[in-house]
Amino acid sequence: MAAVFYTCIDMKNRMVAKGEFRCIRVARLNLTLIFAQNRIRDDDNLWVRFKSGRDALMMAGIIEADDTPQD
Repeated sequence: MAAVFYTCIDMKNRMVAKGEFRCIRVARLNLTLIFAQNRIRDDDNLWVRFKSGRDALMMAGIIEADDTPQD
């Protein structure tokens, strides 16, 4: 979580300095997960593993909320 948070803060600060920052209301995250072992994994569990990263994006003010839209 710390790596995501500090990367987001750095990006936000650079954009604020240029006058280009806007909080993102709707975002789509594309995650690339790399594992050392090639085995079957449950997709739902993989998404949950990035929960702390989603929280960091919200805490840094990059996204408004980390809610998942309902279909």
